[in-house]
Amino acid sequence: MLLNNIGMFYKFCRNHKVVCFRQSFFLVLLALVMLFTGPAAASLAPPSQTWPQAGSQPLAITPDPIVQAMINQVQSSILYHYVAGLSGEQAVTIGGIPVTLYTRSTKAETYIETATQYVYEHFQDLGLVTSYHIWQYSGEPRSNVVAEQPGSDENCIYLLTAHLDDTSPTYTTRAPGADDNASGVAGVLMAADILSHYQFTCTLRYVLFTGEEQGLLGSEAYAEDAAQRGDPILGVLNLDMIAYNTPNSPATIEMDIRSGQAGYQDRVLSRMVSDVILAYQIDLIPLVYASSDAGSDQFSFWAEGFPAVEVIEDWDDHTPHYHELTDTVSTLNMPYFTDYVKAIVGAFAHLGRVTSGYNVSLPVVNQ
Repeated sequence: MLLNNIGMFYKFCRNHKVVCFRQSFFLVLLALVMLFTGPAAASLAPPSQTWPQAGSQPLAITPDPIVQAMINQVQSSILYHYVAGLSGEQAVTIGGIPVTLYTRSTKAETYIETATQYVYEHFQDLGLVTSYHIWQYSGEPRSNVVAEQPGSDENCIYLLTAHLDDTSPTYTTRAPGADDNASGVAGVLMAADILSHYQFTCTLRYVLFTGEEQGLLGSEAYAEDAAQRGDPILGVLNLDMIAYNTPNSPATIEMDIRSGQAGYQDRVLSRMVSDVILAYQIDLIPLVYASSDAGSDQFSFWAEGFPAVEVIEDWDDHTPHYHELTDTVSTLNMPYFTDYVKAIVGAFAHLGRVTSGYNVSLPVVNQ
């Protein structure tokens, strides 16, 4: 009973993104197992563990000058601009008129519909095949936004995802949600800005979910539909909170995958991100943890048997402004954020197998 209660406590921490000091927890857990159940239990693996990091094995990729050109196009000023607009600190243009997104809560119907229209128009302006994926929330329709970049091989699809919605104590009127999760959305938008100008073997999908803060509802509906259609999804990189790092601390990033055999293909995805960081000399330190907790939208894809990875800032050094009105763009670590997006752009390009393309001049945006 004691061990069950400890396990339940750990799951609560991870599901609700509470700091539980992972390493210390497992040392205590292992000691309790040995004390109460005998030496045989000491060989049991904890429910979460680190895997070999970048540099511990030969690179799975060869640096590609085309991918390097993509990485070089990631701009801090544009990421800042996207997050400032999504978090309501500056107006965005929707339907040709300026609009301020004071909140992106799924429960604030008008605001979340406006936010989905904003990202829909962004993808559409890039020439991507863009659509709304409709799901039901308390009997009312809500929308995920899907943008597709067709590849030459119809039998492989990779997804880059993030949740568009946010929350705060005043979620119906004000919820900036800069790190959680305008940062992830901005990463997806920036990747689409760049990668849409190149050709790939695999189809690339950029998907932004609503309903994450209510229990992964939008991604659950989408993943179920994708499984029913038989979509050949080979992997999902899910971006959730990728812009906070304590100044002058190690630039660690976290990737969460499933444990055991189910996580083998997840490890292929996380390994790609780690290898890109090393191959292209990006100033980040990747940490990979095996855990099957429902912390973000990647869990919806795990539930349907799709390989997926949660890509997040190191949870042992996550934003202190989580779900608060103070989660604003001024609290973000922009060099860390920019490097993070560079790693994702490079990994997504390698996964999709870029075949050709050209450099694109992105708009210059003032901070």
